[in-house]
Amino acid sequence: ALPVGLASGAVDQVPVVPAKDRQHADGRPRQREESFLGIMNSWAGDEPDEEAEVGAGVVPAPTSAGDPRRKTATDKRVQDMREAVLSSPVLAQMRLLLAEGRIDKPPPEYVSFCQHLAEEQGDFRRLQVAEVVDVCRARKVPDSFKEPVVVEARSTWRPRRWTMAFWSYECGEQVCRCFRRYPPFATDAPDAPDAAGTDGGSAQSVSGARAFDMRVDEFAKYVGVLRDMEPTCSQENYLVFPRFFVGGWCPFGVAGSEARSLWEEDLRSGRKLWAPPGLQDLTDRWVKMFCAAMNVDWKETLASMDRMQLGPAGSVSRLHVENASAHTWHGQIQGRRAFVLFSPKDGPNLYPGGACEESQDRGQLEERVRRSAVDVLRPSKGLPKFRDCRALLAILEPGEILVVPHGWWLYSVTLEPSATLTRRFWNMANKDGICEELEAMYRENFESQEGAEEGRARLRTYIEKLRYKQQQDYSSDED
Repeated sequence: ALPVGLASGAVDQVPVVPAKDRQHADGRPRQREESFLGIMNSWAGDEPDEEAEVGAGVVPAPTSAGDPRRKTATDKRVQDMREAVLSSPVLAQMRLLLAEGRIDKPPPEYVSFCQHLAEEQGDFRRLQVAEVVDVCRARKVPDSFKEPVVVEARSTWRPRRWTMAFWSYECGEQVCRCFRRYPPFATDAPDAPDAAGTDGGSAQSVSGARAFDMRVDEFAKYVGVLRDMEPTCSQENYLVFPRFFVGGWCPFGVAGSEARSLWEEDLRSGRKLWAPPGLQDLTDRWVKMFCAAMNVDWKETLASMDRMQLGPAGSVSRLHVENASAHTWHGQIQGRRAFVLFSPKDGPNLYPGGACEESQDRGQLEERVRRSAVDVLRPSKGLPKFRDCRALLAILEPGEILVVPHGWWLYSVTLEPSATLTRRFWNMANKDGICEELEAMYRENFESQEGAEEGRARLRTYIEKLRYKQQQDYSSDED
């Protein structure tokens, strides 16, 4: 069984500032949270039923009518919400945005996770598939890298101290984009028209999935509030304590920052300090070739391929395949995170979607082109072929690194407040993918500068030059 919530001593504490000390760094007034408290305090009339109460996204203050026992429970919820609003104004904004978008229920993948906890006690071996086996574990990445592998934790791994509290302190003023559903799919139904928030945050409907921009330190405080007030992932409390996930924040591209200096240190080591032992990676060589032809900064391009993923317990990443045939590794820094993986051979049994073209702004929107309609924890009866799949399971502990070959399907859920360092990379086994990645990354710039047709044509000439150089590059991955 895999209980959800904060394990004693397992997760770095995310600081939550007491209500009396909460104020903006720049002295701006608390507008959104005051509005939210006003909604609660001005409620009049009989209490609605539970469904209407949750559907509104706001818990009303108790009145003289109704069951006294229920009034006590509602009093407690209102008090909890007041404390949460004061501790994390961003949480109040999230609730208002869900209400403005008329979102009256959790995402289906979160509902499935909550029901799995209740019915299966969080045991991921009870998936409705033909077989569930553990991902192989090793001290280094094997030379023949055909299946996922978990590389055991090392005391010398540099990123081990980069918890959410670390990022809140070092890069708190940077802005990260968090999602209600991750990764965003082009087929997601839109929530509502775009909405803007105060307090340094704004909301956008990105590919139909609600995306919310906020400061990193505010997101860390939000995660801390959920950890303290709703650690068990209750489906009924989702609209009170919604789950948002940061899946692609890149702190390493900001020149002069502590994050950039850490990244430069890894670069000087030949990208060996962060990566698991035995990894074969030629990404930096090919990025240098491409950027030299274009006369652009190759370091900025390379740094954008390293991302941090942050989220509270219960943050689900839906079943997908990485774009551009990328290999990936996921280094767990804080908390536990469950990964369920499927071989490319099982692709037809996963009811794949993604026939549409990639978003031109894919790097920003974080869409995945190859996606599955299957809910891994509670698959629909209308998708019977999923039961024939063979699933690989990995529960990552802090310090462990999961390495995933290109083409594998991946689903994950955080079991505790989580921080993960993720790198996408290419070598001889998937070298064509780096051309696809770079073309998608620079397409918008070329089209905006030279027009759609002319920009695409000029970019393709650079891509073809890179392909030609790759064909002439017979060096091994270890060189």
